[in-house]
Amino acid sequence: MLVLSQHTTVLAVTAEDKGFDSLHFNWSALRLADAIKEVRGDGSRVIAVFTEPECGYCRKYEKTLAQVENVTIYRFLIPLDPNRSRASVAVWCAGDTDEQRLEALTATMQNRERNIASVRCANPVSANVRFAKQQDIYLTPTTIGADGRIVQGYLPLANLEKWLSGKGAFAP
Repeated sequence: MLVLSQHTTVLAVTAEDKGFDSLHFNWSALRLADAIKEVRGDGSRVIAVFTEPECGYCRKYEKTLAQVENVTIYRFLIPLDPNRSRASVAVWCAGDTDEQRLEALTATMQNRERNIASVRCANPVSANVRFAKQQDIYLTPTTIGADGRIVQGYLPLANLEKWLSGKGAFAP
């Protein structure tokens, strides 16, 4: 955790914060078909975000992500609590297209009181959870850049933009 001022606390950990010169994730290991894909603008900045509908910081992070331009976002649903997987499964089963799933994810995150139907369909949620555990991803949101850099936790927009530009999230 990093405190930027008495009013701003950033709950995020980067490789630099852990004292690593670089912490690289093998991007090609991701099964992108198991994610909800969104392309905004020219889509030139590519990230994967491990998220869940019932995570408070994920909801806050989605508001930040909505302000980022020229980005491709692959959202992997990984409910960290197995008893809360119903919302992630319902989001995936909300439709056959990324647009329909993204709309369901947004609606679920914006309206926490929303009645989530018990829906079943073939979905990658359990496989995403297993993959995340194999990769030591135990925190949502976790963001991975196409270059293999990882940041775990919520980032405000300014810090995310720095990170996306290749600088450290907390670089001056």
